[in-house]
Amino acid sequence: MDERSPLPRTGDDMDLPEGKTCADCAHCRRCTTMFGHIPADQSCDWSPSRFTPKRVEQSDSDRRYHVIVVRDSTGEKTYMTRTPVTHHEGCVLLSKITDYPWRRKLLEEVAND
Repeated sequence: MDERSPLPRTGDDMDLPEGKTCADCAHCRRCTTMFGHIPADQSCDWSPSRFTPKRVEQSDSDRRYHVIVVRDSTGEKTYMTRTPVTHHEGCVLLSKITDYPWRRKLLEEVAND
């Protein structure tokens, strides 16, 4: 397959925000796979543009957590993660663990060494 030049901004409602390319969009993977875009494109195939900025980790991106479950009657702590995860990943994992009235689900921050 031949390489092509990036689609430039054209001054219409299909332009991506100034200084942004497809690589900055949350839909980049889908559009490059299905519609033939390249990450350097500055214009969208959708009218109006459906540019959605990629989710950027917060400033605490270096903070990591373990997902734990604590049994209320004994205080026994069970680690549900083998390695530390980001806050977002931990919240997703917490949402997938079944709620029971006899235990608590928590994120435990891991100390940075």
